[in-house]
Amino acid sequence: MKTAVGTLVAAWLVFGLGGCSSGNPFAAAPGIGQGADRNDRVPVTSGESGFRVLYSFQNGADGAVPATSLIADASGNLYGTATNVEGAGSCNVHCGSIFELSPPVSKHGRWNFTILYDFKGRKDGGLPEGNLMFGPGRSLYGTTNVGGGYGKFGAGVLFQLRPLHHHWTEHVLHRFGSANDGRNPHGGLVADRTGDLYGTTVSGGKYSAGTVYEVSRSGAETVLYDFSGGEDGGLPTAGLTIDRVGRLYGTTEYGGHFSYYCQDGCGAVFEISPSAASGGSWKYSVIHEFVGGDPGDGALPVASLLLDRKGNLYGTTFVGQAYGGGTAFELTRTRHKSWTENVLYRFPAYLGDAANPQAGLVSDAAGNLYATSQNGGATYKGDAFKLIPPATPGGAWTDAILYTFVSKKHGAIYPSTSLVFGTAGLLYGTTPYGGTGDCLFNKTKGCGTVFQINP
Repeated sequence: MKTAVGTLVAAWLVFGLGGCSSGNPFAAAPGIGQGADRNDRVPVTSGESGFRVLYSFQNGADGAVPATSLIADASGNLYGTATNVEGAGSCNVHCGSIFELSPPVSKHGRWNFTILYDFKGRKDGGLPEGNLMFGPGRSLYGTTNVGGGYGKFGAGVLFQLRPLHHHWTEHVLHRFGSANDGRNPHGGLVADRTGDLYGTTVSGGKYSAGTVYEVSRSGAETVLYDFSGGEDGGLPTAGLTIDRVGRLYGTTEYGGHFSYYCQDGCGAVFEISPSAASGGSWKYSVIHEFVGGDPGDGALPVASLLLDRKGNLYGTTFVGQAYGGGTAFELTRTRHKSWTENVLYRFPAYLGDAANPQAGLVSDAAGNLYATSQNGGATYKGDAFKLIPPATPGGAWTDAILYTFVSKKHGAIYPSTSLVFGTAGLLYGTTPYGGTGDCLFNKTKGCGTVFQINP
């Protein structure tokens, strides 16, 4: 599984919420975007009464190491993907799965776990590491990191999963890896008003630094941009966000600003816009380069962006000033069509606060932002947190810890994916480690979990 330090459709979509996996409206609160450089925190809450592990992966037919965020339907069912323990090297045994978790009938009953599809690692793909997306007729769209038939392990596929009677069938729309095509899609998909799909690959392309691509409803693929790994960015780990006029926004883990602190680049935020003329070329532009070090605004953005109704973008970086614990930031488009960055919060490394978020942000109607951090907290095993906007313009954002992840009693640990709002305003997420499964990760037991938090 790739880590954050570098080794490490049509009218049927709820349009304009790309990157906002909650699906909730993001109504900006007064003072949002007016963050300060200092960090204020509200008292930490234990969250014990509001946290629950819903499922523990066993590394069998169910898979292991869930590497993507969940999506939720109107009935409260959760959908996600799982990979396996050893990656592509063991894909001939377990190549990952797509699953559904259905709520229990009673309040404290057991959730029902169902495997919708098991990947074979051949032309059907393997190791799904991108978020799923809803399509027409209850179908699901997604990508796999390997498989497809090109090269030793394959370069991944873009697929549609359709319910048929009492089982689900897969239809591969595109196999990555041919010629200068992208390879290894890692982020999720978004769609425009016509149903065309858009995503990124973390490698491949003309310069082997990743691509932005489009796949039409008929399955025809077009590479919209080839990253060079230079000032334009490289290795787009995250999926894209789309606005109401079809502009795409994303992040690159590397490239952008180069320095002693970021010898491979600190990462960038980009915009890619369709041509006014049908069939014309797309326009690519870098709208922000991160500057690591001290002072700096963070480095290594590895998550998708959140788009609010005003067109502002919100995201996180994995590391912050010097070797700090990352940042949460906002990008605002100015009247002159340039962008201004505001650092909303700087996470201190290992000081009881959240640290090193790999997850993107989701929001509620009041303008609060929610995410998980891979590290930090009292246990150094991650946190779920809420960022609260200031009551008055120019004030400081505050940070509330919703839950500190612990390994005792087969607890969920090291969350690295975004949260999603489900029914009754509850938050749901995954962890790649922890749980009751018999997997060994650097002396840490567990194959990963699905969890619930009351915000």
